[in-house]
Amino acid sequence: MRRDPKQTRSQAKVAEILAAAQRVLIARGVENFTTNHVASEAGCNISTLYRYFPEKHEILHQLYRMWLAEEVAVNLQAVAEAQHPIDPAAFVAELFRRHLETHDEEAHALAVELTKAHFLSKEIRDIEGLHEGNVVEAVLSHLPQMTSHRFSAEQVTYVFRLALSLLVMINTATPEDRAGLSDMAIATLEQTVRGFYS
Repeated sequence: MRRDPKQTRSQAKVAEILAAAQRVLIARGVENFTTNHVASEAGCNISTLYRYFPEKHEILHQLYRMWLAEEVAVNLQAVAEAQHPIDPAAFVAELFRRHLETHDEEAHALAVELTKAHFLSKEIRDIEGLHEGNVVEAVLSHLPQMTSHRFSAEQVTYVFRLALSLLVMINTATPEDRAGLSDMAIATLEQTVRGFYS
């Protein structure tokens, strides 16, 4: 974003634009996502939108960051509520279940479009790479206080990427198939983590 929205009115306008952008992304898909559609949905002219987001990709980057922040909030809540010591496999299964519970139909649709954006944009892949590194680092720093089991960075990275792959599969599935796929994905994650220490 070019302009730092310090004033309350500017912050409110940015929030309106991003909410509109999310609706457009879900309705039209990343392939048909344009700043004109976003401005129209936000009820502002294109010059107002460009004041805050000079390029279309900047809107997508911000939506992706917001999506990641929501995922991190779920993780932090689960860590705060965990009873120590944890069983790592059961904890990962419960964490994945929590993520799935936060996803309604709109969230599934948004995840699909942001996943497409991820594959189309090196910048979003860089954002995701930084996020992955932060998650792995946080997991490795918190685990010693949560469990006596030890894990390598490679193992944590593998589980993180496996969870993301399973989420993509679930998000792209039909609503009728999601429950069964979710149960299998949770079992897969739990068995994978348990295999590292049993």
